[in-house]
Amino acid sequence: MMLRHANNPGRNPRSGMTLLEVMVSAVLMSSAFLAIGLAVDTAYSSYRMTEAVSQLDQQAHRALDRIVANISDAGADSVGAPTGINGRDTIAFRRANDYDSEGVAIEWGAETQIGWRMEQGEDDDGIDNDGDGLVDEGEIFWVLDVGEDTERTVTRIRGVSEFLEGEEPNNADDNGNGLVDEAGLDFEWDGTVLTVRLSVAAVGPRGVNITRTVQTAVRLRN
Repeated sequence: MMLRHANNPGRNPRSGMTLLEVMVSAVLMSSAFLAIGLAVDTAYSSYRMTEAVSQLDQQAHRALDRIVANISDAGADSVGAPTGINGRDTIAFRRANDYDSEGVAIEWGAETQIGWRMEQGEDDDGIDNDGDGLVDEGEIFWVLDVGEDTERTVTRIRGVSEFLEGEEPNNADDNGNGLVDEAGLDFEWDGTVLTVRLSVAAVGPRGVNITRTVQTAVRLRN
């Protein structure tokens, strides 16, 4: 008579995980957590970049609206001769103070200047002299009541590019707008319509430089 031996549960080789299996599981879990972390980080970085671009875009439009609000009542004759292919980074004009019954200006105010200049602490040398992450950037200035006792200069916006977005100082029309080597704040005047272009730069998330460009046109008073 043959006896059958019962299996000993305590000696089952598959009763637990081996060290190798534990290590493999740990590696797989780590890889999964790493992938999730990278996906979350990428999504968050994209969100921050979108926010930074949106804020810069709003800043550029506010600056442009402020310029146009000051120029909209300017007299065409006070602006001077039409600009050439380089445009102009500074404009001088006079606004109407009073009108007759037909809406024709009969009194012109003091001269105002709006223009671009290098930011304080920055030099035109291709280096970030002031340590803000931008190179050769400028600012928009207003000179009010030019030549009067009340003359004063104010700064409206900083971080304005030295050249309009896409343009290089190479005597060529790099960005295809018909102008050559135009500044980050550019006024193009044809004698009737004034076109204003503006490129504003900032340092976005993770040190990435971003630029937004806006433009508009306004017909000046005769």
